[in-house]
Amino acid sequence: MNDKLTELRELMNEILNIFDNLDLRYLKTKIYYLEQKNNELQLQIQKEKRDIILNKLNVFLYSYHQELDEINDLELAQIVIPDLKAKLSLALNEIEYFILKATKKSNIKIEYTKNYLNKLKKKTYLDNLKLIKNIETKIINYLQTTTERPYKNNLAKYIIMGKYKGYFHAWIPRPIDNHRIVYKFEDKKIIFWDIGTHNELGLD
Repeated sequence: MNDKLTELRELMNEILNIFDNLDLRYLKTKIYYLEQKNNELQLQIQKEKRDIILNKLNVFLYSYHQELDEINDLELAQIVIPDLKAKLSLALNEIEYFILKATKKSNIKIEYTKNYLNKLKKKTYLDNLKLIKNIETKIINYLQTTTERPYKNNLAKYIIMGKYKGYFHAWIPRPIDNHRIVYKFEDKKIIFWDIGTHNELGLD
């Protein structure tokens, strides 16, 4: 099951990159393939009676058919692509949760504030969603496996002053290396709280 979830995640990350390249034919081929893989996974979930419901992925696929499937004009496609990218990002968050749950490495829960998810819809972050998702995954993997106290990694820098005092922040690499992810970690729960530049987050 985890292999199929991981395969879906890799395919979704690939689709995020294709959105940026605006190759409609290739994009539609990959989304068709994603839909087939999702259908196969749903059959396995039913067969094994697993507690996995990929609501966000289904929302993305439904929106794709409503908004982009019949469009072949690149200019029209560019109007709906930001919304679809945002929905695919939410679906990736959902997949990550179930992958972590399937590995049974930890009881850590993952949540996202509305503010964080809304900021991901900005062009700067839509253009770098794969990079941001990669950092989120690294944060989760680090916190569920490290024995360091205090944490000694750029993924978990403790904030000692300002409105986010007591939270953690993680550095995002190029091309948005002046941006940080702010998150809260307590009681085996990670809440991705905010994202922005150092100045915007009051980290200077």
